[in-house]
Amino acid sequence: MAIPTFKSLTYETELADGTVVKYRPYVVREERQLLIALEAGDEKVVGRAIQDIIDACTFGKLNIGKLPVYDIEHIFIKMRSKAVGAKIKLSSNCSKCEEPNEQEIDLDQVNTAKLDPANNPRIMITEDMGMLLRPPSYDIVMSTHKESRVEALYETVISCVDKIFDGDEIFECNKEPREEVVAFVESLSYEYFNKIKDYIEALPSVSYDMVFECNKCNEHNNIKLSGLANFFT
Repeated sequence: MAIPTFKSLTYETELADGTVVKYRPYVVREERQLLIALEAGDEKVVGRAIQDIIDACTFGKLNIGKLPVYDIEHIFIKMRSKAVGAKIKLSSNCSKCEEPNEQEIDLDQVNTAKLDPANNPRIMITEDMGMLLRPPSYDIVMSTHKESRVEALYETVISCVDKIFDGDEIFECNKEPREEVVAFVESLSYEYFNKIKDYIEALPSVSYDMVFECNKCNEHNNIKLSGLANFFT
């Protein structure tokens, strides 16, 4: 008779668009995979490990690379909470004396993805012409993280233009030649380029306000942790 294996409980969580996702906590083999990736110190290696772990823990039901980054962050925080417990210890430097201060935080209190209804994805350029935006996917963020900041920004902006419309004509950018989409974005005035950038910057990210008195100088600190990487250190 074969040795039995432990079967994890299954949980549900809701993505920013209301989609309900079933998941399980990650287990020892996946924790090992994550620790090896973190030890390598390469953001791309860590990113791919996170992608593989989420894919395994959501039973292969999601197209992970096409999800917005904020949904990836949300799912992973939920998985981590169930895997290692909601309470974890993080270290943050004092804003005054830079002394490291270890604090316990509750992952269940981390602010996860909530879309701002005021962040309108529809941008009008003329009375008849405009574009419809989409959040950058996890694949796009991973593919641009080693490029220069300027190149990463331009690639992200281009990827966020989902549809272009002119009167009754609608062009789906993922079905059009890439060079034509690039030419369209490059023809925009800086006013509209900045509107796309503003839309991207207003998208949600996991965050937590770490409030503490410094152990060394007693300075009151209120440090905002934002983005998944801050919840590993």
